[in-house]
Amino acid sequence: MVHRILVLALFLTASSKGGELAWRSNISFGTANETSQGGILTSEWTFHLGYFQNNFVPTASNTSEWCSRWRTLDVSSYSEFQNRFASVWDDDGSVPAGTEGYIWGFNRGSQTPEWILIGASNWTWPLVSANPLDPNSGAEWLVDDANEIVLGQVNQNGIHMTTASATGLPPLLEGDQWLEFHFTAAEQSNLLVSGWDADPDQDGLDNLTEFAFGTNPRTSNPLNVFESFAGGFFEFSIQKAQKVAVTYEGEVSSNLTSWQSGDAEVILLEESATSLTYRDLQPLSSGPRFGRVRVSLQP
Repeated sequence: MVHRILVLALFLTASSKGGELAWRSNISFGTANETSQGGILTSEWTFHLGYFQNNFVPTASNTSEWCSRWRTLDVSSYSEFQNRFASVWDDDGSVPAGTEGYIWGFNRGSQTPEWILIGASNWTWPLVSANPLDPNSGAEWLVDDANEIVLGQVNQNGIHMTTASATGLPPLLEGDQWLEFHFTAAEQSNLLVSGWDADPDQDGLDNLTEFAFGTNPRTSNPLNVFESFAGGFFEFSIQKAQKVAVTYEGEVSSNLTSWQSGDAEVILLEESATSLTYRDLQPLSSGPRFGRVRVSLQP
């Protein structure tokens, strides 16, 4: 009897590999996707396929907790030309049976977060084939089929998707996911284009810098850097990307050749979701002072 109960428990909590899952918004030529303020969705928008762990139930009032409870399975960029997102995820069998899936869209670079989170009663694991007559055809989750709209709107007032203002952080964006957003499969195998030290748009910022500070590696962009002075000390601020797998370290110098870091030289004075502010601990009276931010990929 004991052995039978254990086997049953394992069966109920395990997930079986379910083939491919195509998840996307419906083609919406002539139909707008907009923010709550009436702005159009741009290529800065990304969409994540995933689920919330430990039986967490997302609501419009607990958005500040979503990031810590979320697990990303797949990511998709947003095409302004096609006015949609689309991706295919290969189910690896890691999602527990009975788990409900969601699609979470957001603008990572926005100072005022706009999100949309949708699900459906049949978006669960194990995956159900989109074609009952062909179990190998794979599953399909379409935005228009969503019947659980946690945040934002779908097909309301003549607008396909409408996002909503939110409080909290988006899920962590890994480096390989960012590369998938910006480079084709062929480009990803060409380190002269997609390597972290490559600069495909020739704007002086390599791909790692573009990833860390939320700029587009295909379009020439300046970094938003600001300097100020307080109490005889030099301070510098820089706008960064939200929740990306990067480590930031402030460094200071008196000659642009030798750079120092560490709490005895420079401190992180303030950090927000989209900016960093450092203070040089050597007084300006000691001579010229310079600051920079060194970035590295998180392991």
